Parts: sequence; C-alpha cells; structure tokens
Amino acid sequence: MKTQHWIKLAYFVARMAHKGQMRRDGVTPYFEHPLAVSNALPDRLKPIALLHDVVEDTDVTQTDLEYLDFPKYITDAVDRLTRKSWDNYTQYLEKVRHNPDALAVKLADIDHNLNDAPTDKQRNKYLSALTILKIDDKV
Repeated sequence: MKTQHWIKLAYFVARMAHKGQMRRDGVTPYFEHPLAVSNALPDRLKPIALLHDVVEDTDVTQTDLEYLDFPKYITDAVDRLTRKSWDNYTQYLEKVRHNPDALAVKLADIDHNLNDAPTDKQRNKYLSALTILKIDDKV
C-alpha cells in the first residue's frame, strides 16, 4: 500500500487514541504534539511520528497496530519508541538509537518538546537524551 494510506490510517488511529488528552498546559489537545512531530518529517516517517505515543499513553496496543497491517518498519519503530516498564530511560534510548526510523522520530519529538516551554526538569531530560542518542556521531 502507498505511504499516504499509512499516514491517513495513523492519523485516524492517533487522533482517536489521544481524544480527550491534553498537553501539559491543560488547554492544547495532545494530538497536536504527534501531528507537529510528523509535520517535521518526510512522508515515510509520518505514520511513526503520528503513532509514537499511542502504545505508551493510550489503550492502543502494539498488537492493534499489527492487526491493522501497518508495515513492519512502522510497527518496529513504534515498538522502539514505546518505553517499557522494565526499561530505565537510558536503556529505552539505546533501543531507539539502534533503529534509524525511531531515532529520527525521537529527535523530532525532543525538538518539539524543547520548543514547547519545557520545565527545567524536562529540558535537562531532553538534553541528556540528545547526548545519549548522538553517541558515535549517529546524528
């Protein structure tokens, strides 16, 4: 299937999954975040960006995404972008770093979060993440 199909399906899934969720400011619909991340990336990565928080932050599961027949490159990247309860933050970032699609989306995610009035704690977390993700000049 064509990339545009996967973008539209990911848009629908993410929009419905994040319905009613708000950003930290309590005013902005959460869906605006994955949409902004996706808008910063090429079409091939847009479905991953749109879905990057759904498994971690909503009732949508990895199995649901596989059932919808998203291509493996999308489901694999979303899986890497989903922090598991047993992973500390560094372990999670190491998994992201080893998948080029997940890495590109994570960098766009961090960029959007850094430009969205983060708290000092969040800013430090994102700057630390950038250090880990850029090891070995991968970025």
